[in-house]
Amino acid sequence: MAMDVRADATPNVVDGSALRTAFAGVPSAVAVVTVGGHSERYGATIGSLISLSLDPPLLGFAVRRGSGLLARLPVGARFGVSVPAAGQERTATNFAASEPDRFAQTVWCDDSGVPRIDGRDAWVGAEVSARHIAGDHEIVVGLV
Repeated sequence: MAMDVRADATPNVVDGSALRTAFAGVPSAVAVVTVGGHSERYGATIGSLISLSLDPPLLGFAVRRGSGLLARLPVGARFGVSVPAAGQERTATNFAASEPDRFAQTVWCDDSGVPRIDGRDAWVGAEVSARHIAGDHEIVVGLV
């Protein structure tokens, strides 16, 4: 199904809900970003994980400004990125919800000082090296 996101032929006039619907169908690198430890852990699903650089090793992702995750990611904060394995769709959905303890329904461990989702395909530990405002989101850059 084709979709146009411009409200009309006028430049810079975009139908936000149409844009959201159009982008919802684009495959993305879904991952769960986690911060904290056993006492104050937090995690959220992101849909924008990208590899930025191999030298130095950098990754990036976008987070909505004002989100609980972004509030826990100041420059210098340690965090983890768990890439869910096939069959872990429920885990990704769980961390996308607004539940107060998203870890309650998930098997996880904390052997590195940052929570890791058990059974994941991949895990990367990183430290926030920069944040860049991008409209209603911020781009978080992490040094692996």
